[in-house]
Amino acid sequence: MRRFSPFLVALLLLVGCDGIGRSEGPQVTPSGPPEIDFALVRRHAEQFDVDLPNRPPGSQQEVAAATYILGHLQFAGYSPLLDAVPVKDQVQSSNVIAVPPTGVEPKVMVTVAYDTSGRGLDTGMGIGLFLELARAMNVAYPDHAVGFAALGAEEGDRRGSAALASFFDEQGLEPSVISMQLGRGERRVIVGSCAGSLTDLVPIEECAGGPARFDDDPFSAHGLQHTMVRGDPTGVGSILFRFLAGVAD
Repeated sequence: MRRFSPFLVALLLLVGCDGIGRSEGPQVTPSGPPEIDFALVRRHAEQFDVDLPNRPPGSQQEVAAATYILGHLQFAGYSPLLDAVPVKDQVQSSNVIAVPPTGVEPKVMVTVAYDTSGRGLDTGMGIGLFLELARAMNVAYPDHAVGFAALGAEEGDRRGSAALASFFDEQGLEPSVISMQLGRGERRVIVGSCAGSLTDLVPIEECAGGPARFDDDPFSAHGLQHTMVRGDPTGVGSILFRFLAGVAD
């Protein structure tokens, strides 16, 4: 049985899930342009890099970040759920998971970390792009088969990834996973199972195709295809959106 963070039980009651990605409340119709709005990406980024720059796993600041992400996924038409990520004794984080609103099994799951490891990096643009990808996909391609997961307790020891891989096992899901590690000025790199398909769209500076080869990768350990995308969000956002546009049910 999955355990939920005690700080987020009230949020779970508000979400009112009655199954994977389904909500008892009315479904929100997403609004906005049918493509990534980078002004909105930057606006989201400020919430994390300016207002919540330090988000250690299990902290109230990380809870606030999870609440923000959950709310905006709801506004984008999803019914997200919160899945517990153990941190240490009596301390838990949460993954914020949104499967396709139509209820189909996700063929691709896009992930991003939302905690911070204390390295002082600005990660808000990556989270902002994650939220905009989710919104734009639902506006432009309402029958898509893409899920989204914001990972808690991820930076450093990848506890969020391990919890998500276990969640897939428990639910009988086998999506291809695309992990985003994005930041301003980052060199564009795509490596892993889907690298060839992604780099056919737009040339990049470096690519390694074939099976994913990441150290201590929970997704590969569970037999899932896994692709890592690194770079500046404005440089890789269009690549990801065009790739995900082809992931239909």
